[in-house]
Amino acid sequence: MIKTFKAETFIEKLFCDCCHHEMIATGKALISNPPQFPHECTGCGVVENITNFSFPNAIIREVEVHNKDFNKTKSHLDHSG
Repeated sequence: MIKTFKAETFIEKLFCDCCHHEMIATGKALISNPPQFPHECTGCGVVENITNFSFPNAIIREVEVHNKDFNKTKSHLDHSG
């Protein structure tokens, strides 16, 4: 059974401890356990290896809906065929 839920998307960004500019993933991955992803500061150029995932990182959180008719209004999203 597939059910549809309302959600909000958030973006987590990593900032440099030295100059407070945003750090961006370099697109490289270090083969380690756990994996590491180098990120370079857009301000001072310092590189930091981040474990397990890269930034920016999207987070999706379910939103509680207080509308009793939500199931009726989302019918176009249903996959029940």
